[in-house]
Amino acid sequence: MFTFSARMSPLIILAIGGGILVAMAASSRGEDTAPVANSMAIAGAPVAVETNRPGTADTPAPLSPVVSSFEPEASAGGTTFLDQMAEFFAVHLEIGAGIASYSLSENQGDGRFLGTIDELRPESDSFFFPVVGLYLGRYIGLECRYEKYEARTYTDTDDNHSDGTVKVSGPVASLVGRLPLDTVTGLFSSSEPVNKWASRVVPFVGIGRTFFDESLNAAPWWARGYSSPERYEAAGSPDHNNHGYFRSFKMREQQADILLVGASILLGKSLSLNATWTQADLDFDSSYHLAGQSDSGREGTIPFHYATTTIDLRYRF
Repeated sequence: MFTFSARMSPLIILAIGGGILVAMAASSRGEDTAPVANSMAIAGAPVAVETNRPGTADTPAPLSPVVSSFEPEASAGGTTFLDQMAEFFAVHLEIGAGIASYSLSENQGDGRFLGTIDELRPESDSFFFPVVGLYLGRYIGLECRYEKYEARTYTDTDDNHSDGTVKVSGPVASLVGRLPLDTVTGLFSSSEPVNKWASRVVPFVGIGRTFFDESLNAAPWWARGYSSPERYEAAGSPDHNNHGYFRSFKMREQQADILLVGASILLGKSLSLNATWTQADLDFDSSYHLAGQSDSGREGTIPFHYATTTIDLRYRF
């Protein structure tokens, strides 16, 4: 029979109490409590506790590390803060190609634009284009693409004939800012789980400038001094001027600022599908020339206000 001395009783009570506290702490962390021996060999013997396990009396449970916001912090993938900064300032090249569809606004005026011309209609409402982008990290970049527009002029005469075609083409440079959708949603609900699709969608906005060449190419019958296409064809569509006169249009170079908005869908690590809407207002000061001489009484402004929707596929290096 085991007997307990009065001197050992406080020690035993302290040991049992300590074991209970340790068990409660381990239970609150979802861990298994350490088994406590249910027998004592002699009075005053210490309680047997399993050792070398996290959360026991012999081995205190490790505390979660406190990382300073100024220290490099490793992400779940093992990327350090310095790696993230290097990625942010890394320069990436993007190249791609796509198709554009456009429409003209304010293309029919209450009065005449130039001479009897009072309307523009897109000759072809779509075109293919190349695009090149140079991006600093994920968020800021410069883009340049080549655009080409063509619209036929129409007059307010009885036959509503066309005198020629306005052609506008050249590079468009723009400064673009991107913000991934998961970053946007994280600003408002940091507690929500990250949606895998949100990390693939990247909205963007940008501003830019056109660098176009433009021309108003007169129809051959009109340029060579005939009164109608039918008379020109009846004359055999000659390549010389009727009565020595030659009529032409001149358009002064004009550029415009552009606004663009859109979104990218990341198809993989380097491939993306991009949809963009662009808007610009061009107004060309134009004049009528006869036999190489300008007619000061026949000048005007031809509006070329367009909105373009594009879809392109890009590869990121």
